[in-house]
Amino acid sequence: MHATLLLTESNTFTLYIDDMLQGLRNSTHGLTDDQARSLPTRSRLSIAGLIKHTTWVMRGTVLEKGAAENAGSSTEGIGNFFESFTPTTTESLADLLAGFDAARADYLDFISGLDPAGEYTVGPRPWDNRPDPEQANYRVLLAHHIDEFARHAGHADIIREEIDGAQAMPLKFAVEGRAGNEYVQPWTPNAPASAEGESVPTV
Repeated sequence: MHATLLLTESNTFTLYIDDMLQGLRNSTHGLTDDQARSLPTRSRLSIAGLIKHTTWVMRGTVLEKGAAENAGSSTEGIGNFFESFTPTTTESLADLLAGFDAARADYLDFISGLDPAGEYTVGPRPWDNRPDPEQANYRVLLAHHIDEFARHAGHADIIREEIDGAQAMPLKFAVEGRAGNEYVQPWTPNAPASAEGESVPTV
């Protein structure tokens, strides 16, 4: 008999957030450094940049004890925010993923121990016309991170499809070493892109 996981509010948040993080990481599977840095859409986002930025958010959350928003409360913080989307010339995809994996472990350990009803101080957010610190509970932070990481995983899905046609579910199957079925086949380097308009599960 399989053990049943007791889903508390805290671990529900944690499991869902980790699923978004894994989806973002899956988008890097099989990419070269050049592909990971490429900008195939009109956006300035790259998959490597999304990995770097997400690492920055996770590290900031742990270092600031949940008040990652405080990073934007100064000119320096705003500058760091924009820089977090751009890998330096010396940062390889392997380097970025190593940093992502280390930050992810610390971050998940941190958020899994939070009381969603506990309070913390959110720093000023002048870009949102909120110049003063505010009190919020960790439930707001966790919900915000679901939104942020899901958004970036979606960004990465689109960018990856533009690079080589690889889609989220085939990449997931490939990363997990799962056999294909009548609906999804694991991604391989020589797999053809799905035909335009073809209905293929991607989530």
